[in-house]
Amino acid sequence: MSAIDENKSKFVSKPVISSRLPEAFSKIYKKKTGNPDQKHHKNHDLDPQVAKAVKLLNKFPNYPEQDFQPEGPYSGPSANIDLEELITVSLFPNNLKGNKRKVLHSPTQKVYTVIEVPVDSLDQENYLRSWIDFWEFLQTRTKRLVRIEKVFWNEPEDTVSVLMEYLEGGSLSSILDEVASFPETVVVYIVKRLIKILKFFHDQAGSYGRLKASQVLFKKDGLVKLGLGLSKKQPSSDDIYDLGYLALQALFGDESLLQPVSKPTCCLLHSLNSNPILRKLSSESKDFLCCTLQTLPERRPSLRELKFHPWINTDTHQGPSVTLEEILSISGPSGLMF
Repeated sequence: MSAIDENKSKFVSKPVISSRLPEAFSKIYKKKTGNPDQKHHKNHDLDPQVAKAVKLLNKFPNYPEQDFQPEGPYSGPSANIDLEELITVSLFPNNLKGNKRKVLHSPTQKVYTVIEVPVDSLDQENYLRSWIDFWEFLQTRTKRLVRIEKVFWNEPEDTVSVLMEYLEGGSLSSILDEVASFPETVVVYIVKRLIKILKFFHDQAGSYGRLKASQVLFKKDGLVKLGLGLSKKQPSSDDIYDLGYLALQALFGDESLLQPVSKPTCCLLHSLNSNPILRKLSSESKDFLCCTLQTLPERRPSLRELKFHPWINTDTHQGPSVTLEEILSISGPSGLMF
């Protein structure tokens, strides 16, 4: 187990405004005389936490937009972003050893996600550098990976801070906290897209490594993306098991219900045979869950085989006909902790 996975951080839910804000603006904004006109942003288009941060920014003069254009090898405007320019809006629940927060870039008022991972050794730093470099290469070949915007090494000290795009739809884990569980139609929609993403990953990198509900992210239009995985790599068959477990978790809602009540004979699913939720699942979904959750890794199917599974390819599913977009439209801001 890597140092990244050893501990889970505990976060305070109260939004934090960076103590480095005055320093940031002293670097960014030139001193002006008089009372220049300021552009007022439409706060009603923002979520409440971001709107609070925007109100604070209205006290500062705007700086000409051209001064934030990228220079050097980076192609996007995020190339000139400094950590001191980021205001913490809220903290995300995080399974990594470190800090994951939603931030507002003060000059552009654009929202990002920052993942901060402590670096405990040179070996760990080398691993992170190689993996992040590879992720940046992969994101040029697919839109299904959460995009890295910029990486800050040793900022803060002994920490790597990864600036990433913010997905307003939230994560699978945060939405399950709100809606309890998903109908089969939505789970199939998500699983079908995860199979494509994982197949791309297996072709390029061998495996993803410890797929969790917090790393399955959505845009409001229903686009499914995979978040940056920082766990040590694992056999490809374990990705299959994690995929099946995610599907089971989405169908059950409460992860505590997934504790085996008997010794598994072939798979995790059949160790839950006394759970009443199983009676509501279609036979195709049970077969999919059984084959992906096999106890013996060699008995798990490949992603190519799962792509043609009847549960993935049928147009009719048991339960209500609901779309992911409909669920996302009624769910709150992604991962916010108030």
